[in-house]
Amino acid sequence: MFNTLNRLRICTRGPRELKFEARNLPTLFAVFSTLLLLAPSTHSLAHEGHVLKPQKTELPDAPVVVPMQIVDSQPVVEARINGQGPYKFLIDTGAAGFGRIGNDLAEQLKLKEVGEVTAGDPSGQHEETLKLVGVDSISVGGATFSGGLQFLRRDDKKANVEERGGIVGILGLGVFHDSLFTLDYPNRKVIIERGSLSKADGKSEIDFASPHGIPEIMIQVAGIDVETDLDSGSMGGISVPPSVADKLHFSNKPTVVGRASTGFNQFDIKEAKLDGDVRIGGNVIASPMLSIIDIFPRANIGGRILQSFSVTVDSVNQRIRFSRDGDGPIVMAPKVRVGVLMHPSDEGMKVDHVVPGSPAESAHIQADDIITQVNGAAYKEVGPEKLRELFAATTPVKLGIDRAGKHIDVTVTPRSE
Repeated sequence: MFNTLNRLRICTRGPRELKFEARNLPTLFAVFSTLLLLAPSTHSLAHEGHVLKPQKTELPDAPVVVPMQIVDSQPVVEARINGQGPYKFLIDTGAAGFGRIGNDLAEQLKLKEVGEVTAGDPSGQHEETLKLVGVDSISVGGATFSGGLQFLRRDDKKANVEERGGIVGILGLGVFHDSLFTLDYPNRKVIIERGSLSKADGKSEIDFASPHGIPEIMIQVAGIDVETDLDSGSMGGISVPPSVADKLHFSNKPTVVGRASTGFNQFDIKEAKLDGDVRIGGNVIASPMLSIIDIFPRANIGGRILQSFSVTVDSVNQRIRFSRDGDGPIVMAPKVRVGVLMHPSDEGMKVDHVVPGSPAESAHIQADDIITQVNGAAYKEVGPEKLRELFAATTPVKLGIDRAGKHIDVTVTPRSE
């Protein structure tokens, strides 16, 4: 457990899209997810036989059912920390350990530092030393988890609380280790209860491994077995590393569709339509678009796929159940593309990158432009949530732009793909 050490090296495992260009996102505030909840590296405590879980899990006899909000394909619930709150937390199955808490909330709750970790992504570049803070208890509805809880203390980079709908941190799967835990995407609820899953049948229920503290399942991509991280903290669909992509056939040549960031590094994203199907147990995804990401060594399944399911995780027995209505092929959630990478600034929303061939380029938007007006209203009155909503539709959006001190009016029409 974290409380046995005061330093540990950890790294991101899968894509974390919080600042992706938009071909895979309804909006453009994306960077690979929630940023970090970070899985252990090869020096992981999981390799040493330790399981990160609360010392005490208190559940009522009846299942605990709480509302779940979906923000950019990611599940969000309200939780109480040390009896205070509620606060909004993103639930990230791709996060090893207990989670992450923003600096402001850590200060507000006077959480004490209990250690530190060195964090980074698989590239091994630009690592950071982050603080760990102790938490006495976490409550989600009528379920309470306590004892041995230690959270990373860090804010999302280039994503403030208002922009992310009030989200102040991440809850990792370790919090719910000793319960039967369900993300019911279609019905927008989280279910926490006693019990276990039956023996895996390879169809609706499958086994998973967890050598890095993240559920790793075996999927079939065009008939090839591929070890894949289950990552509710990713806004994307299915991503694969080049080592897998090189074995596959695509309907079109993989091309760069934008850029993303882990919070440590920025990198290009390639995309192509698979000439074949993806199978998750007995579920079929017909000819999906795959993302190809150079710096990640593993495949990844994110929210655009998971939204088709009610996903139940039995961490004790390492089984996952995928339930859904109907038995036809799965269609990934639709994408609406604008084609810009942006971040908030004091003046408005600043454009970092424009994707070639995108609606943004067609509208003559350029890098370093600052969006100051949206449909005739000041950007600061509209805010990031409303802009996100507008960019998730296919209705033209009128933007007022400051370009090197000169005002320019443009109209961008998001494109559904």
